[in-house]
Amino acid sequence: MSFRATHDPREHALVLASTAKTPAAQKSWRAWAERRGAVVWFFAPEARTEIVVARFYAYLAYVRALRASRPSVNRVAMMDATDVIFNAPFMRAIPLDAIALVEEPATLKIGACEWHERWIRGCAAYGERVFARVANESRVCAGTIAGGIAATETFLTAFTNELTRTKYCNDQGVLNVMTHTGGFRRARGYGGGTTQTTWTHEDGLVMSLNTGSRADASRLPDAAVVHFGDSPEPWKRAYIENALRRIEKEGGTFGGGGGGGGGGGRVGGGKRATPSLGDDVAVERGDGSGAGRKTAPTNAEVEAEMVWLRGVKPFRYEEEAAASAAEADADDETTTETPPPVDGGARSTGYFLVALGTQFVNEAARFVRALRASDSSSPRYPVAVLILPSDVARVDDVNAKEALFDDVVTYDEAKHAADGLRQLARTNHERYNILPRLRLWEYVPYDEYLVVDADVLCSAPMGDVWAYHRAKKQPVGASGLETDCAWHFGHVCEISREKMPGMRPGAQLPHVHAGAVYVDASIDPAGFDAFKTHAMDAFKRYDEFGFKSLHRDGGKVLEICLSYAFWKGGYAPLDFYDAPVINFNVRANEKLPSSAQRIGGRPDGRSTSGKTYPLTHYFVKAGFEKDYQSHYEALVTGKKDIMRTRVSA
Repeated sequence: MSFRATHDPREHALVLASTAKTPAAQKSWRAWAERRGAVVWFFAPEARTEIVVARFYAYLAYVRALRASRPSVNRVAMMDATDVIFNAPFMRAIPLDAIALVEEPATLKIGACEWHERWIRGCAAYGERVFARVANESRVCAGTIAGGIAATETFLTAFTNELTRTKYCNDQGVLNVMTHTGGFRRARGYGGGTTQTTWTHEDGLVMSLNTGSRADASRLPDAAVVHFGDSPEPWKRAYIENALRRIEKEGGTFGGGGGGGGGGGRVGGGKRATPSLGDDVAVERGDGSGAGRKTAPTNAEVEAEMVWLRGVKPFRYEEEAAASAAEADADDETTTETPPPVDGGARSTGYFLVALGTQFVNEAARFVRALRASDSSSPRYPVAVLILPSDVARVDDVNAKEALFDDVVTYDEAKHAADGLRQLARTNHERYNILPRLRLWEYVPYDEYLVVDADVLCSAPMGDVWAYHRAKKQPVGASGLETDCAWHFGHVCEISREKMPGMRPGAQLPHVHAGAVYVDASIDPAGFDAFKTHAMDAFKRYDEFGFKSLHRDGGKVLEICLSYAFWKGGYAPLDFYDAPVINFNVRANEKLPSSAQRIGGRPDGRSTSGKTYPLTHYFVKAGFEKDYQSHYEALVTGKKDIMRTRVSA
């Protein structure tokens, strides 16, 4: 009633989603909706899925149908149907190219809300680590979401993928995690991470009152949308009842009674002319200009709008399309759509760099500049960086100037006390390079990622790199050689024979390079967990296994630990020559990208196919600093190195 009183049905249609199952109930609902100028559509949630979760799969199916059969629809709002009041036209307030999310009152953060704690910490896919990450953020409401129709489809695809991945954790818990960890920003179709808008409760366009206070009462008439939630306070109920009585008195139609005007009436008695949104699904058609909408629509116009929208086939969500089709009721006009595959939308992919110390932050910034200058291919994967708390201000300064890092994570040594590694670390290289690399898995905000050393430069598109690793179908991957007795300071074959019981005769620990390590734990979660354990075990038993501490500072080396874990897991590296991913120390007088590969006993080698290597790793403290700097400047010509200091390996 409130939506119809404030929105012209020639421009704005109202669709109510229902789970009514029997023909009689559906007939009753259709009649009820038609008397109120609305359309009702029916969907059947999958049996194991709560309605609050299942509705988003249904929304996605309906939005896709609208885009296919009603291209004039340009905005969509998904609103709770039983606790929302529209005070004013709202649909035109929705950004055409973005999704708009509503924050609840800022007085209560996620970490202080028992419900959000239960939804997020209690979700097995998130747990304590993710809850701690978002605890200081504002709560985002799942009952008032709106956007341009293309952005809405992107949002819903990402959202339902993550709901599926978490095995249907609470919708609002998942929404908040994705909002505050960049899950929607990384979704395919979001242009450069700029298409997410937030409306706060305090802004007053949409007021979310589940945890609102009595002090909000005076502001309610000026809000375009009021979401009351489940709270039963008398002052809230009084406002709803008064608003509904006013609507009924004025006829409950657009332009009736005291509303008038091309933008529709107000039902709350407020003064502000607020722009417009919708209800459980509300849609806007046409160019949104409102031209010529000066009078209330006729009954014939309302009926024409309803017939227009009823032509969109409703959808039925089931987890298995074939089973649902076989069980379809002859009286049910619904069709079936399965949720999107887990590897779309919200399944995130990105780069991860460890930069513990200012000079490493400098190098990480250079890597990102070179990546963005050299790889314009789609999709544009985000970059996360792991830093020390002391470098937060420096990274914030970099991002303020250039927005290089999509996600910034701080390293907390204290949280790892129980793993026993710190006591075994003898050098700074071990403490600040190897240990963080053995522990980084719990810091990475992506499902699939490439861990890249900060002193690597990118000089070509990265599409083949991702393709090589994905084709291996291993939860972890790296470049190297399956046999190379010259590796690990010339001792690897001897160690393999004498210290690795169970290794087949003639085999060896593989040559594994850690400059670009690929991870997709979903391929084999148990195998990846075992890999992490084996890598740590190799560090703990380093001397026992006969591994050599011949790093330039006399410390251990990471690669042999990873090599041991590769062998224990039965994983093979990508061949340095057959899969051109990363090469080394290309001289300043040579051109990047290069097909040269000077490692593995072939100082003048080239990739087997002649293809160039997108990544080049520079050992700057071994005499290649000038080559690194020269190629970096050539790759990012015209881009100021705002943190120019001496390069560190």
